[in-house]
Amino acid sequence: PTYDTWVGFKESTATTAGAATDALLGNYVVFRGLRGAGFTMTVERQIAGTQQRLGFSAVQIVRSNPAAPFISLRQTGGSTAVTEGGAGDAYSLALGYAPDSNVTVTIGSGAQLTTTPASLTFTPQNWSAPQAVNVSAVNDALAEGAHSGTITHTVSATGNYNGVTAPSLIVAITDDDQPAVSVRANGRPIEAASPTAATYQFTRGGAGSLAAPLTVAFQMSGTASLSADYSLTGAAVSYNSGTGAGTVTIPAGQAQIFLTLIPLNDALAEGAESAILTVTTGASYVAGSPNVATLSIADDDVADYFTELFETAGAFDLNGKSITFTPAAGNYTASAANVSVFPSGTSGFTNYNNSSMTAGNSDDGWWSQTLAVAFPYFGVSQATAYVGTNGYVTFVSGQSSTSGTLDNHFVSGVPHISGIMRDLNPGAGGSVSYRRDTTAGQQRSIFFWNAVRNYNQTTTVSFQIELFDDGRIRMTWLSSTPSDACVAGLGSGAAATMPTAPYDGTGANPFYESDLSGYSAAAQNNAPAFASVPVTLATAGQAFSYAVVCTDQENNALTITAPTKPAWLTLTNNGDGTATLSGTPAASGTAPVVLQVTDGTTPVQQSFSISVLPAGGNTAPQFTSTPVLSASAGAAYSYAVAASDAEGHALSFSALDLPSWLALADNGNGTATLSGTAPDTGVQSHPVTLLVSDGLAAT
Repeated sequence: PTYDTWVGFKESTATTAGAATDALLGNYVVFRGLRGAGFTMTVERQIAGTQQRLGFSAVQIVRSNPAAPFISLRQTGGSTAVTEGGAGDAYSLALGYAPDSNVTVTIGSGAQLTTTPASLTFTPQNWSAPQAVNVSAVNDALAEGAHSGTITHTVSATGNYNGVTAPSLIVAITDDDQPAVSVRANGRPIEAASPTAATYQFTRGGAGSLAAPLTVAFQMSGTASLSADYSLTGAAVSYNSGTGAGTVTIPAGQAQIFLTLIPLNDALAEGAESAILTVTTGASYVAGSPNVATLSIADDDVADYFTELFETAGAFDLNGKSITFTPAAGNYTASAANVSVFPSGTSGFTNYNNSSMTAGNSDDGWWSQTLAVAFPYFGVSQATAYVGTNGYVTFVSGQSSTSGTLDNHFVSGVPHISGIMRDLNPGAGGSVSYRRDTTAGQQRSIFFWNAVRNYNQTTTVSFQIELFDDGRIRMTWLSSTPSDACVAGLGSGAAATMPTAPYDGTGANPFYESDLSGYSAAAQNNAPAFASVPVTLATAGQAFSYAVVCTDQENNALTITAPTKPAWLTLTNNGDGTATLSGTPAASGTAPVVLQVTDGTTPVQQSFSISVLPAGGNTAPQFTSTPVLSASAGAAYSYAVAASDAEGHALSFSALDLPSWLALADNGNGTATLSGTAPDTGVQSHPVTLLVSDGLAAT
């Protein structure tokens, strides 16, 4: 409209002479954001043009106290969500008031997210424009399901934005990865009239893989024959006994399922046989690590002598294995574990001096070691161990056998524990040493062949033999390369119980070779675990739900409880390793939650906090106290500062402008104390600016 038709007041918003007519026309002008001690205003009357009524008839200067500086975060549609390998999102940051100097916000995206740019800079010139941040998900290979990432903002500024913080942002992430399925063997199956079963344990990784049933394909192999030597049972399992191919289905909501191997009792002397299960990759999952598990079926028709003959150097397969033999009714049971280091370490050992052999020499000889506690071997107490250079410990007498043969291992009257029995030469390289460990409950004598050379070779072997005071034996092998045939295992030295030559399944006591690397892990209880990622955002007045999922390696029954939660939340334990945490918050705030799952033996907790956003947006906190405006020179001054927040958020106080004699102490409970002693410098005015923030807005 033209000036002559105006009714009321109109602000002229033009900042240049070439602005649009409607912006040029007006009957008042407002100068905003002027923070200096003074300013100059120049009015120029234009002669050209039709509008000649330029000029000011009056000037009114109004001083307005500046708003407290703050940084706000704005999300598109009220939330930020991204997809691995797919859609990204964006949000923006904005300053709430003009800065004195540049304000830099450094963006931390964490391990789950990628953000661009890496930082934002707001200047006194561009401060009023929001600046965008682009967000995308890190496309990893982990099946995590629906999860989240947190973006942090670190503010660097001087002047009025010094000490101001910016809110963090939780981003919802949709997963695009397939679950990885691994398998492990538990226990050792034993053929008998009442057989001892063992299990294969399938586990799918990632919380996101639990939403639906998952059918996993597997292939059986090994020296044992499916249906002839063993059967497989379990929920939703099927297989072809001819080909060994099968499938098993992990139910929805479960991360694990067990497949049971039951040995079939026969009258055949077959020795230990292996049943090897391999997980094969399918369309909806990938084979995890490990994807191969071996169960060694003990034959009740023959004795297990816990001894293996490796007939060639390449046949040795014990590297990375640690086998524990546990006394049982005058014999032993065996269990194995995969290791990458020696369980007893490599330090603190006393090296046997090659020049002080008890008998023989550093190539073929032995040392005598008195044991701190007599060791019960096959039920017979032994006070002295004889440590052979060629890779074994004997009792009763020392030995200097050089060949890795069963005849040298099974010696009547001389019990053997062979780590790697063959022709070794510590005198040419490496060491043989001893250490006593007095750790309570684990007292033991440890014998260590460390990088000992094979005779007339540069290749070496490294292994440990540990004799526990309670009768257990542990043997561990790492980085060993025997250059020829060797023997590992136990030999009782008792003629009545040892096998007899020719060690081919005939003779008075037939010998069937053990498969030492095929022994399964000892039965153990593993703590349960939370497989789900907590939901940590809620909105006042809207329903909240978190699907809790827990797993247990032994498939024990799980009980899920909530020791800590707000009154508006309810936890429903579904009795199958899952639970639902749900409710509707009435007001905004922060709700701490502690969930607990137990398998009846070990409890495990998951702690997190739920941030409840207000239904209609966040309201800045407000000061509720009245400032103390006068102070006496030399006398103590104190102002009890208080503030409140409509959403109940935690409050923090800071000072933007204080004289040097005043200090602000944040009490951490929504109050603060401003105190000090005024100097005697005459009557003066001391400006004070305090700031209260709820983490989202400030006043």
